[in-house]
Amino acid sequence: MAPPLVTSPRPRGPRALDLIAKVITTQLQPNLLQVAVLLALVPGGPSLIDTLAILWLAGLLPVVLYIVYLRANRVEISFELDRKYRFIPLLINAGCLALLWALVVRAGVGQSAADMRFSLLLLIPVMAVAYLVTLRVKLSLHLMCMTSGLMLLTYVPIGAPFVAGGDWGLIAAVVGTLLVLAWARWQLRAHTLGESLLGATMGLIAMAVA
Repeated sequence: MAPPLVTSPRPRGPRALDLIAKVITTQLQPNLLQVAVLLALVPGGPSLIDTLAILWLAGLLPVVLYIVYLRANRVEISFELDRKYRFIPLLINAGCLALLWALVVRAGVGQSAADMRFSLLLLIPVMAVAYLVTLRVKLSLHLMCMTSGLMLLTYVPIGAPFVAGGDWGLIAAVVGTLLVLAWARWQLRAHTLGESLLGATMGLIAMAVA
């Protein structure tokens, strides 16, 4: 007998706000951010080979395998995933990033992209931290990944934390993005505001330790 279908919680409503929250969650999901960060860190712009490798290994392949895994376990593809179904997707993502790092080092993908190699070596431990934390505590992986990704995107090119540079427009954009994402996760009943704050805090800690 097939296991029952695992469904997600109902959004808070009204429908217009739910739709906005779903769009925000979709556009700011971790794999899209991974792709944007890595493409941005290739000096002089990525070549076609660089772009395809990053799109596939940091974006498409983890998502495809994630969907296959959820379908195999009869879990609804939704905006919130029960913690017990997070472990395998996190391992898949870390494995794909490790393969991308191997291509960067051995096959010349992102040639001379020292920042990208550095970033991959940071993103893989972030996945490991997320795996270990979510074993015990429910937190927003969206906020964790978005926080660490935005910190990485602003830190690496300028070589210093963006707050130290006094670029208040950039600071406002980063903070505003995180607040909007936290609201979207709350609106969809995916996380409480406390779980979103914990996710953002873990993202900051992961970057600080790295």
